[in-house]
Amino acid sequence: MKPLTLLFIMSFLVFVDVRILTPVLPSISDSLGSSPGSVGLAMTTYSFAYGIGQLIFGPLSDRLSRIAVVRAASIGFSVFTIFSALTVTTWQFIGARLLVGTFAGGVIPLT
Repeated sequence: MKPLTLLFIMSFLVFVDVRILTPVLPSISDSLGSSPGSVGLAMTTYSFAYGIGQLIFGPLSDRLSRIAVVRAASIGFSVFTIFSALTVTTWQFIGARLLVGTFAGGVIPLT
């Protein structure tokens, strides 16, 4: 697979990941045994971390190779997305979404 195709796929996955939480919030809160309001905090932390991630990964990619930073951000995004699916408590889910948002902030601007 060509690198450009992989970049498009990662950008699409981050785009979907940003918007997928809203419609599935009730089922996530049911599976975690929590209220939708407390699980909704994951949306806020994701957005906050997404903005901070851009501030971190932008200058980092200027100092290092952009390709290396996009690879690292893509791997981090993938790993912590899987981790967020495997969480069993609300706070683990919120923490995982915080990390997913941070790495997502490195994928979109650099691609």
